Amino acid sequence: DEFRLRNQYKFDKGSIDLTNYTDNSAQFIDAKMERDTKDRYEEQEIVSIVLGGEHQLKEWLVEYDIGYSKSSEEEPERVDTTFVAKDLNLGYSFVGAVPKLTQDAAAHQLSNFAMDEIAYENNLTQDESLSFKIDITRDFVWQNNNGHFKFGVKHQAREKFNKLNVTIYDGGFDDVTAEQFGQSSLDYSLGNFGPSIEGGSLRNYILSNNSNFEINDLDSSIDTSGGSFKSKEDITAAYAMVTLDINDWQIVTGLRYEGTQFDTVGNKVELIADEINDDERVVISPWGVSKDYDHLLPSINVKYTPTDKLVARFAYTETIARPTFGDSAAYQLIESEVTEDEGEIETERKAEVGNPDLAPYESSNLDLSIEYYPGNIGVLSAGLFYKDIDNYILQAEVQDNGQWEGFEEVKQPINGGSASLTGLELAWTKNFASGLFISANGTFVNTDENLPNQADTVGNVMLGYENRTFSARLSTSYKSESFQFSDNDSIVYEDTHTQVDFTAKYYIDDTMQVYFNAVNLTDEPMYLYHGSDRYNYQYETYGASFELCLLYTSDAAD
Repeated sequence: DEFRLRNQYKFDKGSIDLTNYTDNSAQFIDAKMERDTKDRYEEQEIVSIVLGGEHQLKEWLVEYDIGYSKSSEEEPERVDTTFVAKDLNLGYSFVGAVPKLTQDAAAHQLSNFAMDEIAYENNLTQDESLSFKIDITRDFVWQNNNGHFKFGVKHQAREKFNKLNVTIYDGGFDDVTAEQFGQSSLDYSLGNFGPSIEGGSLRNYILSNNSNFEINDLDSSIDTSGGSFKSKEDITAAYAMVTLDINDWQIVTGLRYEGTQFDTVGNKVELIADEINDDERVVISPWGVSKDYDHLLPSINVKYTPTDKLVARFAYTETIARPTFGDSAAYQLIESEVTEDEGEIETERKAEVGNPDLAPYESSNLDLSIEYYPGNIGVLSAGLFYKDIDNYILQAEVQDNGQWEGFEEVKQPINGGSASLTGLELAWTKNFASGLFISANGTFVNTDENLPNQADTVGNVMLGYENRTFSARLSTSYKSESFQFSDNDSIVYEDTHTQVDFTAKYYIDDTMQVYFNAVNLTDEPMYLYHGSDRYNYQYETYGASFELCLLYTSDAAD
């Protein structure tokens, strides 16, 4: 159950007050401010059923199962409301993680904010999957060495649809303002955002009076058709593998085939605003795409154990990750505006589109690691890895790729081409007789491309204590800055992040335990910056989260 309050400062470049402008701040006159609310209740349901069995048929072990899962998310009677005030003096300082906003007194008077638009929605998302698999194994002896051969098949049929039902009201509000639903200011740590809006009275007013409001049929059609789609994905896989133990060596090698059939159906929705002919219309046309693709994925894993204190591992694998249904859905939202400037007709077009032609993320991986168990200092391990990546997915502006001639801006998920990364992993764990233990690990990555969410340094340090009845862990995790996406020809990064967490468990007896979990004790924010860490793009802080749980497990033998 979520109720969100949001203030949006909307500036016009032409209204900047140059007398109060500096390199680090700006003041705008005759600016616009919106106070909007999001009021929604989400109901999620998940059903998962797996039935299976195994049989030993002489030398052959047969394992099989059939699985069904269905998840849904409903948003009944969601109400988003926007109030607008114009001709305000607003400003901001844009240097530093937290932007400093300034406004005149009128921006905090709810009587200046007129009800402007209401979005009333009943939405449903559903994801359904049916799968079947069978695995067959046989042990064998080759030149006095034990091994086993295993093969199997699996088929999964998955379907997801997103169904939106949106009604946009944009008139008939009888001069209603936010003051009618106002309440005292909330205490935000990031700044003074003025008085808040009470969600219950606002919802009751809208549901009682919406029959008198004016419906915007064009915007309703755009939001309903543009956000609705259905996608299907059928995956058929087969594999064969061999495991062989030869003295100090264990070798596991195999080959996997995966065939994918993908279908998606949605809409191309274009809003055409023709100011010359005073005409506004929506053009909606169905859009469907089908595609098939296949992959052969070999792998080999080798483990060498020359002594009880030393283990070495090598692996070569080929893997894929398919695009999400959200990225690959068939939808296009297009806005076209036709205007006349000094006798010249101009058409400005923008779009936000899905990409059903996305190829799956592919990676060829080499891994080499060594583990050392000296006894007195715990466990030391080190690993080297290399990944050769094709078709990684990122959000991009694609208006210049030759397919969107005449468009000023087009946003779409795309395949980013090829990249490679090399990394080093180091870890140490030590347990003491007293019950204390310490663990530390770090991963250091070098890549030749900006891969989304790929930090070049990740590290964790954990200090803990454990005995038969009590355990506690205090951990610190660190992640260096990482590329997110590009916006307006400048890269957006997520800043470094250091988080401290604490976990404790106490076992009262064999059937009952108390569990305590504390997350983000230092209130580490999430900070995205634009080009340089001096320029804020997004800043979010949530405080610490605490969880206390009493867990009871019955003994079936009783």
